Amino acid sequence: MTRRVRGRLALIALLLAAGCGTPEGPLRTSIRTRVDPARRGLDSWHPMVVRFYRARDWRPAWTTAIGARREAFELEVALDRAEEEDGLHRNRFEVQRTHDLLLELRPNLFGRAPDALRLAELDVLLTRSYLTSAQQLVAGRVKAADLPIDWRTGPRSADVVRLLEAALRGHDVPGALRRLDPPHQGFVALREALQRYRAIDAAGGWRPVGPGARLSLGHFSPRVAALRARLYTEGQDGLGPPPRDSTLFDPHLRDALRHFQRRYGLDTTGAVEARDVIALDVPAGARVQQIELNLERWRWVPDTLGERCILVNIPEYTLRVVEHQRTVSQMRVVVGKPDWPTPVLSAAVRYVVFNPLWNVPATIAVSEVLGEVQKDPEYLVRNNIRVYEGTGPKADEIDPATIHWNELSADNFTYAFRQDPGPANPVGHVKFMCPNPFNVYLHDTPSTQYFRRTQRDLSHGCVRVEQPLGLAQYVLGGGPEWDQKGIAAALDTSRNEAVTVPQPLPVHLLYFTTWVDDQGAVDFRPDLYGIDDLQERARQGQPLPTRDELDAARDERRARARDQAGDPGRDQIPLVRTTSNPSER
Repeated sequence: MTRRVRGRLALIALLLAAGCGTPEGPLRTSIRTRVDPARRGLDSWHPMVVRFYRARDWRPAWTTAIGARREAFELEVALDRAEEEDGLHRNRFEVQRTHDLLLELRPNLFGRAPDALRLAELDVLLTRSYLTSAQQLVAGRVKAADLPIDWRTGPRSADVVRLLEAALRGHDVPGALRRLDPPHQGFVALREALQRYRAIDAAGGWRPVGPGARLSLGHFSPRVAALRARLYTEGQDGLGPPPRDSTLFDPHLRDALRHFQRRYGLDTTGAVEARDVIALDVPAGARVQQIELNLERWRWVPDTLGERCILVNIPEYTLRVVEHQRTVSQMRVVVGKPDWPTPVLSAAVRYVVFNPLWNVPATIAVSEVLGEVQKDPEYLVRNNIRVYEGTGPKADEIDPATIHWNELSADNFTYAFRQDPGPANPVGHVKFMCPNPFNVYLHDTPSTQYFRRTQRDLSHGCVRVEQPLGLAQYVLGGGPEWDQKGIAAALDTSRNEAVTVPQPLPVHLLYFTTWVDDQGAVDFRPDLYGIDDLQERARQGQPLPTRDELDAARDERRARARDQAGDPGRDQIPLVRTTSNPSER
């Protein structure tokens, strides 16, 4: 719908008085004939539409005997705005049909009464438009459950039929729709950013820099002029209009490039490398699409995250401690590799384990640790790993020297590995246990060098935190027993100890590839696990792979990676998902 047409409908709405005429007789009968599955002998209408009209005893919601009510025009304007601002998807045929009927069925007190069948058609179309659009505003155009991914944050929900009734009684249909938006500041800020990036795209986007040699301070090149124009068009990097000699890479351009690199999660070198060009040359339209997808993902997140909570944004490799929607501290994290993705979930930290044990999961015991033992019989002893006959707290420990390791494979492996606390333990000195279906958790790590990397997708699913002792102090309340000295004393004992958190702290592992940061800049990251891609394919109605197909492809890539000689970036023992069973800590 064009802005001109929308303005026309809005003007009509203002000129109409609420409640013109009394809908009776033929109009109610026509609505019931059109909607009621029992009467029509069909069940083709959405159950919510049927429920809505049955509760009203088939009375119309948007029309009267003389034509469309004011709320009908207000709804169409509100839905058109939501389509522009929120990426709402509407059936184009139904939109056009509704528009035509609205213009045809404007109230005319002195003309011939409209046909009841056409009034009923308009009424039902508007009701279905409201209910289906409201569902999208609550849970998204595509739902997380529609994709072959692990997303367990708990869906948003609302009784949109009841809300529609309340909106009609209160004569506030547009306001009722807007109140369905997520309440988070991150959503509001990103929706504002969407309008700006759409304007950039509509104006032609930005000029690509193009591949070429490295660019840095002091260089002269036409590609420097292209870089300057690119950053100036996006307008977030403090760069003014191009100077007279725009081909010179000057200090102002270097500073603007560093700001761009920070926003895009790149190394802030102030020089243009190949990876920078890839990020620079993504078209503005693709960034608009990325913002739309992430806006929709906010609708997959609970309205209430907790007054105090831990937020981990997986593609950003960052953990934030948040109080009343304000970040009070943040730190770097290491997350799962693309073939061992960290699941998106909401849980709560319920206890903290000092000097933890590590129960090696069966899949990793067979696929990775067994191979190390077969190559080096001293591997287990050197890494303080014990061997047990079976699993569980009552399993018997076995001397590894009595086992014929080279005769074992995935088909006949029946043992379990457990690593004792110590400097080689891949979960470090502290675990933050948040029971969840995936048995992932937050923890310390001896491999602190990985926090210096820009790209930190290195684990097998759990989240390694940069400042575990400070986080432990915060989670445990910072009382006298568990202040900095108390935690240090617990670690010095080397004794495995679990401490209950006084008040369980919500933790949310989320997945946003674009967001507005605390400085008001729009940040972007690569689609680490391909969720943007899957979501867009679902929006376009394209076929998606099944979970089994994705898992099989990951298993194949893991097998190839194991067969490759040498992996200098791998931990001595890979960190993976492990048990949250307190008896196995």
